[in-house]
Amino acid sequence: MNIEATRMTIGFGPGAVPSVPAYAEGVTSVAFSDLVQGTVDFANCALVITPLFGPGFDAIELLEQLAETPFCGSVRVEAPKLPNKRLVLRELRSVADRSGITVELVELI
Repeated sequence: MNIEATRMTIGFGPGAVPSVPAYAEGVTSVAFSDLVQGTVDFANCALVITPLFGPGFDAIELLEQLAETPFCGSVRVEAPKLPNKRLVLRELRSVADRSGITVELVELI
């Protein structure tokens, strides 16, 4: 199962609603396990949207998995209000920068 999209949501569990609905045009939703299994095709993907903490993984693990793929776009990490957003973003970027991935952290209110 190769999955191809311009925008992709990865790892949103049941009931989680990302800022870009999965049914929107050009958006594909996949499970984190699809990424681990290597069945996701990132050829046309410019943006990955993921939760800071998903079912069975966190955004750091996702960034590490993305580093093993040809993906070189942007990752939007969505989180609840954080006590220290800058610290979390710095940690995410320390992983993403090594792979040429741009990361942003969005707090959902």
